[in-house]
Amino acid sequence: MLPLDASPVATFLVGLAERRASGTVTLVSRSMHLWCGELSEMSAARGDPSFGEFLVQSERLSAAALGDALAEADAGGLGLPASLVAHGRLGRAECKSLLRACWLDRLVRELRVAEAQPKLLPTLDAMHQVNSQSPHTVLLLPFVLDAWTRLAVESDAAAVGVRIDFRVSWVDGALLGEAQRWASLPDVQDHPVVSTILGRVPAAAAEIAALVRLGFVRLTAPGGQPSRPRSRKDTLPPPPPRLVTLAELPPLPPPSPVPPPPAAVVIAVSSAARSGRAWARASASLPGRDSTRDTSRSCASRETVRRAGGRGQWGEFPIPDRTQFGRRPPRRG
Repeated sequence: MLPLDASPVATFLVGLAERRASGTVTLVSRSMHLWCGELSEMSAARGDPSFGEFLVQSERLSAAALGDALAEADAGGLGLPASLVAHGRLGRAECKSLLRACWLDRLVRELRVAEAQPKLLPTLDAMHQVNSQSPHTVLLLPFVLDAWTRLAVESDAAAVGVRIDFRVSWVDGALLGEAQRWASLPDVQDHPVVSTILGRVPAAAAEIAALVRLGFVRLTAPGGQPSRPRSRKDTLPPPPPRLVTLAELPPLPPPSPVPPPPAAVVIAVSSAARSGRAWARASASLPGRDSTRDTSRSCASRETVRRAGGRGQWGEFPIPDRTQFGRRPPRRG
């Protein structure tokens, strides 16, 4: 897609018109003499036709009439434009329009050379003396817009044509109203599509390109929202986000396995089992006690333990019957 952006040279000239600057600006080889934001003179470079030659080329004067006009200007000590008006060869408005067209041709030639130099940085010489009494001054902004429109016919109008589905958005500025009055765009809704404008005014592609070059219009791609105009007030950027760095913690140790029971506990359980059996034998040997009943009860208790698994926490051991310890054996004499 062909590029189409605002031109630094064009925005520089718009800034001069906005500030109503006075002085001389030399882009490459031609000088623009400004007075309070208006063009009072556009100098010629080598190869440019003079104003008299321009009148002959545009068939407004014959070569013989031009010779007479130059003789009258020299005799009266006037410039050619003032002499033509004074002797009635041209009207004041017609002479001013023709002089503007001659200057416009020079500016278009200058802009072609300036656009070929992307690193060109024009400056304003405010100390140069400019004729403030010139009767043929022209407004700077419409003059620059007309020059860029003529340039757009060569290439930029085609760049607008390939963006037929883009939307046209006006950019706020001090001279936006003047630029809108200059343009011949139809009165349509906000952010119209390029195809809608070209459908009503087919020749508007060059004007749209000129408005884009001077920074008054922005073309927005389909599906995108037109950006809001940037505020002219300088503001500080927001502070950067703070990053909190957490200290790395050591990894947790793996869970330790459950330690086996100490040997003292196993010995104590075994001792208790042996003591229970000893008490059972002592109780069975008492006089008057039914050893059969006690033995069967003991056997039943053992059978119950065997059926229950007969396994304790730390190994297999018999569980003594509590009924065997109901009475203590008598003490012997």
